[in-house]
Amino acid sequence: MNTIPKRNIREDYLNHDSALTPFYKYPVQNPDFQEIIKHKNYSPEIRKSLVKHLLSQYQSVPESPEVMNNIRLLEKENTYTITTGHQLCLFGGPLFTLYKVLSVVNLTEKLREKYPDFHFVPVFWIHGEDHDFEEVNHYYTDYQTRKTYNGHFHGNTGKHIINESMLSMIPEYFSHELKQAYTPGTSWENAYFRFFHALLQSFGVVILNADSPELKRHFQPVIEKELTEHSAFQSINTANTLLKEAGYTPQIVPREINLFYMETHGRNRIEWDERNQQYLVKNTTLTFSKEAMLKEVSKHPEKFSPNVCLRPVYQELILPNLTYIGGWAEVSYWLQLQSCFDTLNVPFPLILPRVSATLWTSENLEKWESLNLSPGDVRSSPEKTEMKVLSSVWDDSAWKSEVININAQLSHLQDYITSESSVLSETTRGLSRKVAYYLKKAEKKLIRQKKIQYHHLFSAVREVRNRVQPEGLVQERVLSMAAFPFIAPETLVHILKPYCDPLDFSHRDVVIAP
Repeated sequence: MNTIPKRNIREDYLNHDSALTPFYKYPVQNPDFQEIIKHKNYSPEIRKSLVKHLLSQYQSVPESPEVMNNIRLLEKENTYTITTGHQLCLFGGPLFTLYKVLSVVNLTEKLREKYPDFHFVPVFWIHGEDHDFEEVNHYYTDYQTRKTYNGHFHGNTGKHIINESMLSMIPEYFSHELKQAYTPGTSWENAYFRFFHALLQSFGVVILNADSPELKRHFQPVIEKELTEHSAFQSINTANTLLKEAGYTPQIVPREINLFYMETHGRNRIEWDERNQQYLVKNTTLTFSKEAMLKEVSKHPEKFSPNVCLRPVYQELILPNLTYIGGWAEVSYWLQLQSCFDTLNVPFPLILPRVSATLWTSENLEKWESLNLSPGDVRSSPEKTEMKVLSSVWDDSAWKSEVININAQLSHLQDYITSESSVLSETTRGLSRKVAYYLKKAEKKLIRQKKIQYHHLFSAVREVRNRVQPEGLVQERVLSMAAFPFIAPETLVHILKPYCDPLDFSHRDVVIAP
């Protein structure tokens, strides 16, 4: 049986490898946005609904001239969006959320300069319908300290009303505006919205919570098609088969029906019961005949929520969007969806990987570099990093020279013995293996002794690594803004912004005070 070699989706996507090109429309290197605009068919009716919804949504927060200007720009037919999105994580969530949003901001600025005949608006899509509360109810102040909100979620996380226990969770150094976002009595989704509005309004970021009856009305045909034809299940499964045959591992697996039903029981999966010819809402006693379910869609499309397979379709349907910026897991599952988009006649956007960065205090970086290490070494294995430090204080060339000499002598000895008696050739090979084993063991002991001799250096390496990025943990996926109490979040976003160019795919190392 022939096995298919595994391929690296990250490398192949950035390199526009032919094995992966059938799964997306636009290459990430030097993308032609005029070409993307040409293929973006966007309904004027949906545009009106979008603006109406946003104006209503923003009535609950202090007005921002920059944001309101961008919302008004969305009324124009030559205005397009650049979008990212994330779950309703507490206090902004992991650092990469900032990198995603600031990448969107920077790309819109680039496009405005390059294409003056068009308008571009940065959009942050908040996943108000998500129900994975265990992923969003906590944050880390450092790698060992997790703070978890003591609230009980039921159903739709976004609708949860924050209780008094939140007051002890809010970092003391947050500004009044950021603290106010999480006032007890506020819904979880509104708190997230208010928090990011306070943090990002100066950049004109338009935050969209698309849990809206008016916007869902435009999604109704997709909901009906999903319920009756299982179109996403078929198209995504076909794409997954092709991806596997090409050597890639699919990120998501579709269900026969990729929709949830939302009401007082929460947000629960919809399944088709073939035997009884009816729809079931999981974890409830609710059932619908086919006719009753389609009637429910017609009357209340807002009760139907897409899962990960259809959420991107909903996004691209209701936004005049050109580009989505996400993490590599997101990029991977978007590449499974192009055929689903084609089936539903929704334009597929350019997908860009988000920026990746490591934040350093000047103190940590100075100490790290004094150990003969570069910032990138913090992302290497501890063993590799320690050997680099060791090489700066121990010249092992004499040891290596002795090993070379011993091996040369063994080789000469083996040649001599073999020439005298071929019967003894295996004996000499066994001797060589034993000596090689001994030398390797001696080298390990020698290195161990050197590490004891210079233990203060290796202790310093571990100390800095544990502050910046311990082995097995990625800083941007764990730490939040709350891990840097010496710098206000409003200041941090302005420091980070210049580093968040989404068309530069290299990792960034960023120094922040003190």
